[in-house]
Amino acid sequence: MILKQSYKFIQSDVLIISYKNILDIPILKGYSKYLKNIFKEGKNMIYSFLIPSNKISNIIIYSLDKNEESFEEIRKMGGKLRKILKNEKTCTIYLGKGEEINLKPLLEGFLLASYKFDKYKKIDKNSIKKIAVSTPKTKKDFSSVLGYLNSIYQSIFYVRDLVNRPGNDVIPEVLANESKVISKADKRIKVTVLDEKKLKKNSFHALLSVGQSSKHPPRLIILNYKSKLKNAKTIALVGKGLTFDTGGLNLKPGSSITDMKFDMAGAATVLGIFKMLSLRNELPVNLIGVIGAAENSISDKATRPGDIISSYAGKTIEITNTDAEGRLVLADAISYTIDKHKIDKLYDIATLTGGCIAALGYDITGVLTNKEDEYKLIEKSSKNTDEKVWLLPLDKDYIKKTKGDISDLKNYNKGFFADTIMAAGFLSHFVKNTPWVHFDIAGTSFSKSEKEYITKGGTGCLVRLIWDLLNNID
Repeated sequence: MILKQSYKFIQSDVLIISYKNILDIPILKGYSKYLKNIFKEGKNMIYSFLIPSNKISNIIIYSLDKNEESFEEIRKMGGKLRKILKNEKTCTIYLGKGEEINLKPLLEGFLLASYKFDKYKKIDKNSIKKIAVSTPKTKKDFSSVLGYLNSIYQSIFYVRDLVNRPGNDVIPEVLANESKVISKADKRIKVTVLDEKKLKKNSFHALLSVGQSSKHPPRLIILNYKSKLKNAKTIALVGKGLTFDTGGLNLKPGSSITDMKFDMAGAATVLGIFKMLSLRNELPVNLIGVIGAAENSISDKATRPGDIISSYAGKTIEITNTDAEGRLVLADAISYTIDKHKIDKLYDIATLTGGCIAALGYDITGVLTNKEDEYKLIEKSSKNTDEKVWLLPLDKDYIKKTKGDISDLKNYNKGFFADTIMAAGFLSHFVKNTPWVHFDIAGTSFSKSEKEYITKGGTGCLVRLIWDLLNNID
């Protein structure tokens, strides 16, 4: 799609305009009395009708409830407006005086609702080719906003595509190849990939144990970006990349195994942030991305419940549940990141626990941290983007329960609830004193229903929040 700003009213297949600005368009003045009988003042409404005009064939008018108006409601309205459109090729969004502040959320919702996953279907691609923002009553330049919107929707679509692709398409090597494609597009981003030989040589025992049963061997993917700013802080993003998760010998039930292609959404989010970086000019931080990619499969080589393995950090782990594999992959990836890179903060992103869904549902991301001051920054970016998060306690007594009886640690505590806290507690043993935030996106990364600007499947959650966070690091 092409986004552009116009300082005059232009010809288009469809015009989208707010109810309070209909008199700005001469061809609508004759309809004002008619429309007043339809619209109820201050209510969320959308009305579409055809008019005899050589410039516009379809008019879509919307109004917002004054009592509920917020950027998120405007974003949702943008999504609803997009879903009304069918076969139009061009669209003009009329921005009246005083509405400039609404442009970003309205277009954000409109663009995100445009997503279709049609890689495996022989159908026409997205119908809308051009979106114009008509701003005849203001001389303000919106090129920076439109530039951001153009980058963010492409990056989120990229993440959604990765998450929606099946496990026989996206394997660990494919994630590695995706990182190389991003690097080729932007020479500032350097990529290193460790294959199974290098993983064995460098003692990535936990990561290897998860992937040892698959014919698609694991990979560790490292992306590196250095900011032009002097004394820039270095932030690490670590993503869980389980390209398919059977649960291992603790096999997942049939009701949940079908969607396990999305268990690499954390890795996809990390790649999405670097995709965003490749489309933008600069970040005020140095950025390290580390992805532990593996396929948790079943064979005679599979790690068994009761096995004891080692890890990159040298800690031994009793495998009490082979379906608690994500924390093993993250443990090695986190340990490596802290060992090899001088970082100021580390954020890990993972579809880690069903317990997070039980606690927070499908609309709120669970957050745990060893430095609660870090959550203030997360909360600020959450408010800026309307991506919901909730802080869960990283309780010291719960952390103690992750210690093993016959090993340093155990990866799962049978019969002990608080799964999300326990998983983060396990990871905390590998973080040392590095300021660390854990995002559990098990519920928010994949939607089973249509929402205003989210389609079924991968959501691309946290791309907007983390991009905002990286641009506002203390």
